[in-house]
Amino acid sequence: MAMPGKGAELLSDGRRLVVGQFLMSAISQIWTGAGRRACLQKVWFDSMQMCDILASLGLDFGGGASCNAAAVLRILWKAEDGTHTLPSDSLSTLTEVLRRHGVAVQAATPEDIDAAESRILSALGWQIWSPSLHSWLAAFFSRLRVLVKQHLTEQEESEFGAVLTQLWQQSYTCGTALVMHVASLGPLAPRSLAVGLLGLGCVRAGALPLHSARPARLGAAEWEQVYVKAMGPVPAFKADSHAAKIIQIIMFATDSSMDAVKDACGRVAMVIPDVPMLGAREAVAI
Repeated sequence: MAMPGKGAELLSDGRRLVVGQFLMSAISQIWTGAGRRACLQKVWFDSMQMCDILASLGLDFGGGASCNAAAVLRILWKAEDGTHTLPSDSLSTLTEVLRRHGVAVQAATPEDIDAAESRILSALGWQIWSPSLHSWLAAFFSRLRVLVKQHLTEQEESEFGAVLTQLWQQSYTCGTALVMHVASLGPLAPRSLAVGLLGLGCVRAGALPLHSARPARLGAAEWEQVYVKAMGPVPAFKADSHAAKIIQIIMFATDSSMDAVKDACGRVAMVIPDVPMLGAREAVAI
């Protein structure tokens, strides 16, 4: 996939919120049927990732937000199944319906959408695949469940398995709020965001001690302040916990050094307090 140039510009907070809301509303109308919830999550993260890349390549997500976003969804729809069709007339009508329901975008004509699709495919060099937060979280959690069975005792597997079940949906909830407000390129690219959410989630669940997620650039006291501001009170941690095994499993699952995991935890924790939907610590869904 084409990557942003040196002078790349990312979607501003205001524009990415509008684009994110448009995509959520449109996806819920287009993707239906069995497995709808999981599909909605995947398509939304994938489409936000593509919009970030396109914005960095210079495509207009101001006045042209609706036609570009609609074209992104049609590209992903086709990629999912080559036999699918999504007529321009239907997408155009959908942009008007969403505008009437308060999503701050202009309606797009069928011709606008067709032209946008051609521009997007040309800008991307027809390489539409770029792993989103959904892709990385799905990969990490799948690996974790296999590794837990291989490296933990039956009791340890039961305990940490319960943590993973809780973290799975909570990571998506927090990730959605972050991606809605923070560009999925640069310091919080999808892979780093997924690693950070996983590490912070394990600390908050009491599966890892706070110091195990401390970035090298922060002292212990400073890291505790950063964590508390982002996540709330430091949870209790059992001294006899199987933390050493969990750390090794996380490193294997994410194919990361522990220093990289700690760095990702720091990056995510620094951003969380600035995200409106995550500003109240009790509302952080991790």
